[in-house]
Amino acid sequence: MDGIATGNGRFGILAEFAPESVVTGPGSTAVVSYTLTNIGDTADEIALTIDAPAGWQAELLRYGQPITSLTLPALPFNEAQLPLLVTPDVAAVGGTYPVTVTAQSLANGGIQATAVVMVEVSERGVTVEISPANQTIDPNAPTSWNVTVTNRGSVADSYALSPTGVPALAGTLPEQTGTLAPGASQTVQLSVPPLPFLVSGPYRFAVIAQSVGDAQVRAQGAAQFAVPDSPAVQVAWFSPSRTVTDTLSLSLGLVVTNTGNLLTEYELDLTGTGLTAVSTLNPVPLPARSAVFLQVLVQADDFGEYLLTATAVDGDDGATANDTTTLTFVASENPPENVAPTVDAGADVA
Repeated sequence: MDGIATGNGRFGILAEFAPESVVTGPGSTAVVSYTLTNIGDTADEIALTIDAPAGWQAELLRYGQPITSLTLPALPFNEAQLPLLVTPDVAAVGGTYPVTVTAQSLANGGIQATAVVMVEVSERGVTVEISPANQTIDPNAPTSWNVTVTNRGSVADSYALSPTGVPALAGTLPEQTGTLAPGASQTVQLSVPPLPFLVSGPYRFAVIAQSVGDAQVRAQGAAQFAVPDSPAVQVAWFSPSRTVTDTLSLSLGLVVTNTGNLLTEYELDLTGTGLTAVSTLNPVPLPARSAVFLQVLVQADDFGEYLLTATAVDGDDGATANDTTTLTFVASENPPENVAPTVDAGADVA
């Protein structure tokens, strides 16, 4: 539906589903693309309302999050494609049902657009549950989840299984369930090896079950796990010892490695009796699992042997590490004579 708001620009909304009909089953989820277009010449905030049968779940997503409104500019970038997820009730009776999305302009109450998708509930259906649904894991140890698949249809069926997210990269899961009678369940295990490369934070994943009898019927169970902060650091001199001759200054290489799983800033402390040492970078910010090579300039008070210790400290989490190098400043046995310079004062003047 399109219209004009006098004095405020032209407002208009266009909405459509593609495809206009889908097949799913009791407890299973169908995904259909919903396209919303601002055909006016003014940016507009649009409210979105979904009408579905009682007991059904239906939601529009944007960037993976449910939404009930959005703002669309005028040309260009005046279109949004949103997935609509529709899940019939587990007790839904076979048949075809309408699901309606109404888009309403919030700037002009007379402007709205309605789109309808027809959802066919088949005799096949499935649900998936993951346990535990939320946990904190040790990334340096194996982890596992129980995945329960239930036949929600009215005929026997089996289901192909596939994980998403991090478990899809490294996890093991049976490729398919056995044949399940209507209402029957099977629990399988999703196993994941140690994942030391993960940085700290939350991670979401899902397991998808797809009907072998009808690939249009599928469902997924979602879960979340968290990797706790694990600060750690290593410090290493490029050379464990160094000897220089006839100089009291030198340049050293130092490697600082963030072996933890979070972004960290380290304070670098350089200590050595009789030495003055300065790093080219201090403090040292490092992303997780990364390293930096630093140049350290050293000045000795006199010839002799010295110990220089570099210590990196994470002021927030307390992680610390150090390394010591031995420095020897040697004077030559036969140093060049220190002869007073000859100055040419010019010709004698009588």
